[in-house]
Amino acid sequence: MRWIPVCGIQFWAGAVWTYPELPSAPGSSRRTGATSTPTRRSPPFRHAHQLGVNLFDTAQAYGFGRSEEVLGKALRHDLDHNRDQVLIATKGGINPRSARPRDARREWLRSGVEASLRALGVEYIDLYQVHWPDADTPAEETAGALQELVDAGKIRHAGVSNYDEQQMAAFDKTRPVETTQPPYHLFRRTSRTGCCPTPGSTTSACSPTARWAAAYSPAR
Repeated sequence: MRWIPVCGIQFWAGAVWTYPELPSAPGSSRRTGATSTPTRRSPPFRHAHQLGVNLFDTAQAYGFGRSEEVLGKALRHDLDHNRDQVLIATKGGINPRSARPRDARREWLRSGVEASLRALGVEYIDLYQVHWPDADTPAEETAGALQELVDAGKIRHAGVSNYDEQQMAAFDKTRPVETTQPPYHLFRRTSRTGCCPTPGSTTSACSPTARWAAAYSPAR
């Protein structure tokens, strides 16, 4: 039986740092053991999984697919042998190199999911979220496309990221918003209301450490 994660890791393309074997005791670098000495060029995702973390969140737009590739390789053993114990979440609906950077049309979402499956090296994605709202695509088309991908077994669950309450309500008319990922952290608490329009939906905060601002605050 798959258990609900209480802790997850979001992986950006720029997060491929070098690490010592493991950060030891108190007094280690504030960057979770990060060092300028080349020791190991793989984020310690598998070790995090062994410690109980089972949700790994990334996005197709992070490094133009590079982030998904690195995550898939780092978790290869667990994805091949314990797939039901690893929850992979990624996001799509963005085309940064095009004239339409936000693209949640049916055809782009379909191609994006296929690209993410290849990059991650998996047969299905546990959670797929629309990265940013696309004002030029009807909500029913976006929601309908995600439902088709769920029905096809390509993704297990679908949600949205950076949507406001009105945008989520429009999406919810076609299929439930299962998850939402608003920017929410110590310095930005305005997303507390209206983030779960559907009973039973889940909120996953984006950048809860304010992109490391909280971790590196001089006040610490």
